[in-house]
Amino acid sequence: MESNNEDKLKYLPLVLGILGVFLGLVEGLNCPVLFGWENIITEMVISVVGGLAAVILYWKTDETLVSGIQFMVTGILMFALIQNMATYGLILFVLTGLITIFLGGNFSVSDKRLIGIPAGTFILLIIILLIVGFASSMYEDNLSNEISISNLNAQCEDSFGYYNSNVTYDLNVNTSMDYIQADVIYYDQDGKIIRTDTPWSQYNINPGVYKIKSTYFDTFKPVKAEISLKNDYDSNESFYTQNVTFTQTQASI
Repeated sequence: MESNNEDKLKYLPLVLGILGVFLGLVEGLNCPVLFGWENIITEMVISVVGGLAAVILYWKTDETLVSGIQFMVTGILMFALIQNMATYGLILFVLTGLITIFLGGNFSVSDKRLIGIPAGTFILLIIILLIVGFASSMYEDNLSNEISISNLNAQCEDSFGYYNSNVTYDLNVNTSMDYIQADVIYYDQDGKIIRTDTPWSQYNINPGVYKIKSTYFDTFKPVKAEISLKNDYDSNESFYTQNVTFTQTQASI
């Protein structure tokens, strides 16, 4: 009976590892786009490649220490990419790694070459991020050609020491997009940023014309503004920018 129980326990890391792979895919598919699609895709690839590598190591070799480490490395990398959205995947893979190591009872590595597999997972992560980053750069270059701004107007009224300003424009979108954030950055005469406003942001954008208006009211006089468009909430990089100089007027008494 004890032998049968041990045989059943042998399959536990195998089952948990496969569940971890599926969980990693589900977490990636359910991750909000604001985490960046490159991070989401990379997390899903790591969960499949890293998780299956650990499963194969466990099933085909006696190197339970290496396979346990591989399970844990996979979970940690997933969490590093999409943070709390991969919490359950992290817990499951780390738990599977610990179970694998302690069930095997082997705390040494016979074939030193297999240590390269967890290290290779880190290298794979770097390669994927480089490739996806290059693809993302090309995508953003192409994306800027699908966006244009028309009917741009920037007015600044001096109202007895207070400056009442607004920037209005039509945002013309020629392609479907997951997300756009429109920022307006206000500058004084010395080129110093005096205000950043986010008048508009939206998910699941269809082609069309979107009317944007940003307002400003303060004692610091804006001289020019920069319109900045982002397609990633969690990024400081803009895929489209345009500058405009304010038309100055004086309020009537």
